[in-house]
Amino acid sequence: MTANRISCLDLWGLDIGTNTVGLVEVYLGDLGGLSEAEQSHWLAHNVQPEGAMDEGRFRRDFLNQWASSPDPIGELRRARTRAAEATSALLGAPVWRYLDTQTSREFEALLGPTTNDPSTIAAPTIILTKALVDGIDPKPLKKYLGGAQPNERSLSLLRRFLAELGDAENSVEAFTALQGFRSAGGVAHLGGSGAAAARQNLGIDGMTPQKAFLTITGRLTAALQHITELVEAADRAKA
Repeated sequence: MTANRISCLDLWGLDIGTNTVGLVEVYLGDLGGLSEAEQSHWLAHNVQPEGAMDEGRFRRDFLNQWASSPDPIGELRRARTRAAEATSALLGAPVWRYLDTQTSREFEALLGPTTNDPSTIAAPTIILTKALVDGIDPKPLKKYLGGAQPNERSLSLLRRFLAELGDAENSVEAFTALQGFRSAGGVAHLGGSGAAAARQNLGIDGMTPQKAFLTITGRLTAALQHITELVEAADRAKA
């Protein structure tokens, strides 16, 4: 499943869109090409229409124009790749390392919640944390900083590294808040005492799962983009 298509092996495939309120939209004519069993499955998940069609899809499908659609997950993946490349150029190795096979597959297939069930934010948040927090390699940071302080871990190292580059936005806070949400804010312990504080730190308190997911990915993407800018500026200054 991608931002604009869902398929099952080589059996069938459907173009999809996500509208302005987060509903997945499929053309009835395309559903008519599926088997009766598949049509029944889609019918079971049908909901009353709400919101408007994504403008990019409307322009492509009805006006025959070149247009893009929002792809927050794709932007996040690209931002991670650029941050890895930039840190590799400056430090000799990427801070965001290559993911293991399982995590890489999960990150490539990542999609946000499609219902208002609060528990649906859990799985995507775990994947984001694995890819963007657990995926940090402390070794190039330690080498650049001349070693680590006692009990200093990846995020602390990254914060100190960015501070030396002049980070005035505290870009690491987005990753720290994400890690805190996984450990205490509603993933591992949905009803834990730290849940409310963790949601607030992440900036998603009171949001629907869909809006919360978009807020999280947007914040992480912005942080990665800012980090990339800082690192690239430092690399140019070094040259």
